Parts: sequence; C-alpha cells; structure tokens
Amino acid sequence: MTDKVTTYLRRRENGYYYVGTRRNGKVNWQSTGTKVKSEALKIFKDGNFVLDLADEHVKENEGKAPLLSELPDLVKTHLKGTLADGTLALYLSSLNSFINLIKQHSIALHSDNSRVTDITINDVEAYKIHRQKAGVNLASINTELRNLKAIFNRCIKWNYIKTNPFIGVAHFKIKTVARPYLTKEEAQKLFESAEQPFSDMFQFAAYTGCRIGEVLNLKFADIDFETNRIRIGGTEESATKSNKIRYVPMLDNVRELLHRQPKSKVSDYVFTNKNGYKLLEWNVSNKFKAAVKKAGLNHKLVFHSLRHTFCSWAAQSGMSLNTLKEIVGHSNTLLLESVYAHLNDEFKQNEMKRLRSI
Repeated sequence: MTDKVTTYLRRRENGYYYVGTRRNGKVNWQSTGTKVKSEALKIFKDGNFVLDLADEHVKENEGKAPLLSELPDLVKTHLKGTLADGTLALYLSSLNSFINLIKQHSIALHSDNSRVTDITINDVEAYKIHRQKAGVNLASINTELRNLKAIFNRCIKWNYIKTNPFIGVAHFKIKTVARPYLTKEEAQKLFESAEQPFSDMFQFAAYTGCRIGEVLNLKFADIDFETNRIRIGGTEESATKSNKIRYVPMLDNVRELLHRQPKSKVSDYVFTNKNGYKLLEWNVSNKFKAAVKKAGLNHKLVFHSLRHTFCSWAAQSGMSLNTLKEIVGHSNTLLLESVYAHLNDEFKQNEMKRLRSI
C-alpha cells in the first residue's frame, strides 16, 4: 500500500519557487528552477514532476540509485536556487573532476555503469593520490574533498545512499600562512592612492568585510539609513556565498561615503563607472593592485585582503567570534578562529618585546 503524498508550492526569499512533497511526516523540497509564478504552477501541476520527486527523494529502497554520470545533472537540478551560483559551480567542478578521473584511470575498476552506491572510501583515497601526483595544489585538493563530501551528504538526504564514502578521509596537512592585512595607517595610504570611486569602494570593503562581488552588486535599495544597516544578498544577482541574506551595521565613515555616491540614471548600483553602469570585477582588482603599488604596500595584497583586514581589526577591537561570523557571513567560526589565533600570537610577541626596555 502506497502512503499518501501531499505536495506544496512555495516561494522562498531567494525568489525561486519550490515544490515540497510530504510523506510520513517528512517534507522534501526541490527547486523548480524558476522565479516566474506561471511557470512554477505549470511545473507544479505536472504529475510527472511530482512522481519523479516522490520516486527519487521520498521512497526508500525503490529502484536503483542513479548512475554516477547522472549525478552532475541531478545536483544542478536540485540545488539550483538553494546555493549561490558560484558555490554550485565549484561543487559541479569538483564532481566532474572526480567522475572523469574514475573513467580515465579506472579507479577500483569502476565502469561507465557505476552508480553512486558503488563509490567507496578506497576510491576517494585513490582520487587523492591521483590528484596529488598530477601536481594539483594540496589546498585545492582539500577544497575538492570538502565539496564532494557535501554533495554526497546531499545524496544521503535524497535517499540515494546510506553512508558517505568521503567521511573519514583525511585531508592533507597544510602549513598555515598568515594572510596579509592592513594596519589603519596602511589602509589610509591605500585609500589616498586610489581614484574615485575605487577609493570609496576600498574603504567600504575594509569597514564592512564585504566580498568583492557583494560590493559590486550593492544597490541603493540595499541601504537603510534609518536603521543604519546594509542588506547583503537577497536577489539572484547579489546572492551571497551561502545564499543567505545578512545585515551589516554601518559605521559613521561608511554612512558618509554612501551618502556621497552619485545616483546613476541608468542603474541602481552604488559604485559605478563614469557612465553609471556596474563596474567589472577585473577592473576593480587591477585598480586595487595599482593603488597598492603606488602606496608602496605589500605586493601580495589583493582585494580580498580588505575582508581579512576587517576581520583583523574586529579581532583587535575585541569583537566576539559569533558576532563577527554573522557580520561577514561565515557559516562557522573555524576560519575566523585562525585569524584570532594569529593576532593573539602577534600580541604576545609585541608584549614580550616590551620586556626588553625594562
């Protein structure tokens, strides 16, 4: 006897419509891949869509798990709209790399008919070795392993597999290198060495911790001068890395520089070129490197260093890890803990140097 299945159609904050299927008290959601209500309704009313959803995500132990070669398309279908486009692209890149390596090198003698359930921890370990021998950066391999682990965790949620073969696989140990960041004096030199609107962009990033994409996609509609905060994310274009909306409080200098930005007649972007259009990332990065060189600063500095600078300043001011995590949009505090540890070591060194003068 088949259990009764109830379906729902809902629109999430990211604008996309989702179909939910409830069975045995559990609801599984799948993106329709559209923000247009009429299109979503058509998909919702399509019985095949609902049947596929129930068959693939709700019913356990019915039918075979998908072929490994089919997994990229399934991941793209189910996660589109739930993850930022950049994050989804990284997931798919790692997955395709893994699948191609299995095909090319016949890891564990898998064939083109391999299913998701056929992958074992031995395959993952073999993949690590192949990537290392190919000369791939160890940090990049670790990133690929994290992405693949996340994908296979989704496969468990979708009832494709019962265990994740990537769990228990050790990552390569990498010596942590302190990322360069700016002191307040160095930051001022940088701002003074850049032309507008780049000087204001750099200052905005340094005092908000926003990523370059978040700065470029910032619109006047995202700024609330009454509540003194800035909305980051919330639209497909301005989606954050985690695809979640966050709010960043404005400092006085940030509020002032936002007030002085001219409003374009052709777009609502805050930082634009002379014609009022959105700036390109490569152009902003080049302007940043030029300002770094002109100011005589560390040549290893990149635009993302402004985000690290914000985190460093926040750590020095005594801001809690959880508060900083919310402001910069990290999913956890692991990376931030390394920033705090590094700055704590510096503080200890400076304090010890003071003993020399006693």
